[in-house]
Amino acid sequence: MLAYIILFICIGAIFLIPKKHFEKCGLILLMITFSIFFGIRDNLAVDDINYINIFSTFSNSLENINVYYPNIEMIFKVICRIIGFLHLNYKAVFLLYSSLSFTFLGLFLKKLNLSKKELSLFIMFFLGMAFFTYMTVMRQFLAITIALYGMALFNEKKYKSSIALILISALFHNSTIIVLFILPIFIDKFKIDYRIKIAIPILIMILGETGIINNIINLIASNLKYDQYALDEGQKAFDGSGITHYFLLAIYIIQCILLRNNKEQKYAFLEKGQFLYFITYFATINSGFAIRVSYIFLIFLCLIFVTFIKEINIKKLKVCSMIFIYTFLTVLIVKNLYTLQDSKFMSNNFSVDFFTENKIE
Repeated sequence: MLAYIILFICIGAIFLIPKKHFEKCGLILLMITFSIFFGIRDNLAVDDINYINIFSTFSNSLENINVYYPNIEMIFKVICRIIGFLHLNYKAVFLLYSSLSFTFLGLFLKKLNLSKKELSLFIMFFLGMAFFTYMTVMRQFLAITIALYGMALFNEKKYKSSIALILISALFHNSTIIVLFILPIFIDKFKIDYRIKIAIPILIMILGETGIINNIINLIASNLKYDQYALDEGQKAFDGSGITHYFLLAIYIIQCILLRNNKEQKYAFLEKGQFLYFITYFATINSGFAIRVSYIFLIFLCLIFVTFIKEINIKKLKVCSMIFIYTFLTVLIVKNLYTLQDSKFMSNNFSVDFFTENKIE
């Protein structure tokens, strides 16, 4: 827990920087802080032991690269070999991936031009909802952040650069290839009536929670081996969404009504991303392996209070809403930490030793 206390103090100190200076370096300092925290961990996340084993296999040789770990992308194996050639250990892979991930996440957030208050809402939501998820899916997180930046460029009509980045992201984790097929939704002229934005997630929620969609997914692409692995590692493959997501869906519905006449490109872009998140999340909630598709759009959910608070113009109501939101996000962070208190996430296994041979057997 000490490591997280230090992390929270560092984040709090960054937000105490005067606004004038925060606008210049606040986002950069936040991304550096998260990069270091993710990068110096020692086998904390669920999938870390797999990454360590893969590194052990390919750090000295790429022999049988197509035989061992066939489901792992080639670029990860090559990176392991390069890191091994430099006589660095697996932690260097963690640091490299975290640094690249938060660099692209920072570029994405910079495109949104968030104010200090908006960025604080995002960071708190990220800590409460996405922090441990993205630490676990290290390879996918990097692919997602590259794809997010690609989506932001697409929103700016930089179509060639956008598509190129998304194709590159798929080299790091092939799940992000799905983004190519949903890019048209971010075109300005692609309008979705707010009633449709509300109705479809609700319909998918009903079908997802009742297990109907999960049964279809299992018929199309059964992956019992992954589900068993998830269960063995303590992940719940059939857990339902829980009250938090019902509450967030309610916030999204209210926001859709409030934003129905809003023409600002940034907020329309974020709301479309949230629309995609709720669809993919509820569609895969009872499927242990498929739910990772929703992680692609999880960052958009972390920005839901940024879009929600934008349309509240009554000063007293806005102040009360902000107090409630900050309280909710604080409770969400505490709940997350409490839930994981007995997991290896909470151990203080952090170090900056990138040269010692693997300590994990």
